Amino acid sequence: MKKMFLLIATLAITMNAHAQRPDIPPQKVSAWDRIWFGMGYTPKFRLADHLPMSAVCNDRSTVHNYAFEVGYMLLPRLSLGLGVGYERYWLRTGGASDNLPLYVHGSWFLGRQSARGWFAYARAGSLLPLDSTLENGVTGGAGIGYRLNPCRRFGIDFKVGYDCSAARVQPIHWAGATSESDDWSRHSLSLGIGLLF
Repeated sequence: MKKMFLLIATLAITMNAHAQRPDIPPQKVSAWDRIWFGMGYTPKFRLADHLPMSAVCNDRSTVHNYAFEVGYMLLPRLSLGLGVGYERYWLRTGGASDNLPLYVHGSWFLGRQSARGWFAYARAGSLLPLDSTLENGVTGGAGIGYRLNPCRRFGIDFKVGYDCSAARVQPIHWAGATSESDDWSRHSLSLGIGLLF
């Protein structure tokens, strides 16, 4: 009985001492640790589009997007940043139209752990043409993704989402005729993979 009493008293004292231990302050995160850099590849598969008679883009084509991004963890679960990409739209008239998407992006992580696991994302910006086929347009999208963090300064993103681009088409000379200027838009399913540092 004495041994049992001593054991209970020892456990009670130990637990009380542990409960009254001062909290360890959380580690401070430097501004540099909140900044991340990323690069990614995203094929965009056509869902629907509006094509003028000039048919700037082949409606069956897959658009390939290569992007570079920089972001800042504004909150433990919120990231904001800027991105620039390169996209090529194949033309029915032969050749291709090269474009430079320039956009702002944001991610909100859905789990309790910051900057990892499932997240929702959105982006919006301008579509800058690198040739004379399209005028300046708009681009944007939203979706969901999953981030793996094998180590502290390295991550892998997997994304699936909706993407929309729209621009004004310049008149095109094709098959002995000249098309009129018209509006063009494309709705796509995007599947992306990215590396973060």
